[in-house]
Amino acid sequence: MKTYTSNSNGFQVDYPTDWTKQNKGGNCPATVCFGAPAQDGQVPAVIAVNVITWTSPTSLQTAWNTQRQLAINSLGVNPKTVSGTQGNTTLGGEQAKTATYTLDWGLIPATARQTMVLGADGTSATVLTGMSATEIWKDLDPTFTQVESTFALTG
Repeated sequence: MKTYTSNSNGFQVDYPTDWTKQNKGGNCPATVCFGAPAQDGQVPAVIAVNVITWTSPTSLQTAWNTQRQLAINSLGVNPKTVSGTQGNTTLGGEQAKTATYTLDWGLIPATARQTMVLGADGTSATVLTGMSATEIWKDLDPTFTQVESTFALTG
């Protein structure tokens, strides 16, 4: 695993050494994205870490609801939560919200797990998302879980 540290956004996370890192821009709409090596005929898996900021403090539940609605509005899709996968968890030792979704953009079914942790002052949240084609999700879920286990807030 390699370690990525974002001092300006206050987090650190490890990612697989054979994955590529891309900062925001181009194909990466998040603060940073990590992409699995492409395999013939397969959409690669992606892990994205996005930091969202607000002008005033908010609660974890409000941040979670806002982020979910924003995703629905900006992506134009309504993700279907996988039964039994939504709820409270921890990320980096802090209270967090998590859910696993299936998405269908009309091209390929995808599965994603998002986990959100609120910053200490309540004006930012970090969202860690692991996403892959649904057909390979079970193969990549252990990698996503390992990456989540290394996440830490640093600021």
